[in-house]
Amino acid sequence: MALAEEFRPMTVKAGDTQIAENERVRVQGSKNMTLLPDFFIVDIYNVSDEDYSSIVDNKTLSVFGSDGGLLCTGEIDDIYKRQEGANMISTLAVVDGKSFWQTSISETVGAGSSVKTTYQHILKNASVGSFTASDVRLVRGQTFSGRLAECVSELARSVHGRAYITNGAVYITSNGNASEVVALNDDDIVLDQDTATGTRMIKTVVKGYPVGALVETGGSKYRLASQKFDADNFEGAWNSYLVLVNEEMLSGGGMEGG
Repeated sequence: MALAEEFRPMTVKAGDTQIAENERVRVQGSKNMTLLPDFFIVDIYNVSDEDYSSIVDNKTLSVFGSDGGLLCTGEIDDIYKRQEGANMISTLAVVDGKSFWQTSISETVGAGSSVKTTYQHILKNASVGSFTASDVRLVRGQTFSGRLAECVSELARSVHGRAYITNGAVYITSNGNASEVVALNDDDIVLDQDTATGTRMIKTVVKGYPVGALVETGGSKYRLASQKFDADNFEGAWNSYLVLVNEEMLSGGGMEGG
């Protein structure tokens, strides 16, 4: 096994407890600006008994990249082990937004409530993220019944916004607005290419950028719609790709819903 200083920058936590220090870790997955759960695979080599107990007890896992940026976090959905040469590899399936996606509701909201307060009132099994759309009031009372994600999506659509879940929190935003604006530095960019009209795929250092944020690069602002990564802190893959969308080139209603 390599010495600690040979590892690429990556930190793993089970709940609030740091684990897998000085161990090889590989994380693969994709964070997306939707209400669908995000799925990640985390391989940890030679997990100690103490770290394994932390994983089981906490039931959640988070992985951080360069500069402490959050690559992924979520509920541990499954764990299995396999032997590979002299190493015992523990593979963890981590899902962000699973409990929220599986939630159904039956809630009635009175007339005069705003879309923002309604979304905050009906939200369950997820944290309340920022609301950066233009708020409006409901002209009459309304009953929300069925899958919670669909109800939140309809609320977002009613204010011409988009709802999405990331890092355990549900956000509602609209074209040109965001709770976070990120400047993408030239030093962080490995490869930059246009993939379609109004869309850019940028390969960056492995640094956990916030999905849904507005990203400033090359004198323009883009919406960070997705971050995909395959990162091994010891050897092999060390890739992170951002999918950026120029909202000015979207058709009317192109980002509404969830």
